[in-house]
Amino acid sequence: MSGGSLRRAGRFVRPLSAEFGCFRQAARNWADFETTKKSYELDARYVVPHYRRRNVNRAASLAWTFENTKDFNARRETAAEAMFAKHAAERAAERRAAV
Repeated sequence: MSGGSLRRAGRFVRPLSAEFGCFRQAARNWADFETTKKSYELDARYVVPHYRRRNVNRAASLAWTFENTKDFNARRETAAEAMFAKHAAERAAERRAAV
């Protein structure tokens, strides 16, 4: 579900549920049952956790990770280069010892 869809849903969910802590939905059978169940599943997976603020820590963690991506990549590259150099040195030592 896109952020825009979540915001649009929020305009309706927040006023209805802020006072009572629940959201009631009237089913109209406009869609087939499988599609209706998929809609309920999407609400439960994306909309409800957003308004119950269940993803706050996850969102903060993702933001921190994205903010530090350049540093993480630099450290990963440095570590890989060091391991390649170590491996090359070990192989060279093995070749010298075999002679």
